[in-house]
Amino acid sequence: MKKCIGLKALPNSRMLLSKQGRPWRISNEVKNA
Repeated sequence: MKKCIGLKALPNSRMLLSKQGRPWRISNEVKNA
């Protein structure tokens, strides 16, 4: 669920997830946002 939220909150996270493949990265982006 956090993954979907991250992707929706920040489209850029999608690229990070694809490259890093780490959900924790998106969590950080959402926190910053």
